[in-house]
Amino acid sequence: DLAEITGGRVKGDASAYFEKRQAGFQTLSENVSVDQRIWGVAARVEASTKLSIGARYDDYSDRDGKAKRNGQINAAYWVDEHWKVSAGLDYTLLETPNTTRRGYNGERLDTGARVEYHFDEDRMAYAFGQGTLQRSGDIRRNDRIGAGVEYRMSDKLKVGAELSYGTTGWGGLANIG
Repeated sequence: DLAEITGGRVKGDASAYFEKRQAGFQTLSENVSVDQRIWGVAARVEASTKLSIGARYDDYSDRDGKAKRNGQINAAYWVDEHWKVSAGLDYTLLETPNTTRRGYNGERLDTGARVEYHFDEDRMAYAFGQGTLQRSGDIRRNDRIGAGVEYRMSDKLKVGAELSYGTTGWGGLANIG
């Protein structure tokens, strides 16, 4: 919480993580065959009561030369008590040596926007669009449009659904959280 460390002058949050896994490391969901290094940072700052700005970077690399780097920057603005507009940029780099599968090597820069309508504190609907601005290598485009809804059933339970269409076809999402 940035407010705690700045005496309330800056509102927002920041985080960072680092993992180094050696070949042979295992959990119920992981079986690491080569040494890996994973790290990332993120921050979000409330520039005003209506505007927040965020950024994040995640980095994965392993001893075989495989790498995935992803950086994002975004801004969200409350137009009034019902409408919120967000936009951002997303950069992805994928390096997968010795693969014959398409879509795992290259760079891509995407942009996107989302408009939300908040009926009240518990119900919200949104629409979004995203598109690839630039790419190189054989990484796929990432164009998509869609819409969704969220409903807070209680203080601890929220449900949502989304339908979208884009470069890879139709997509659906249902969540409980």
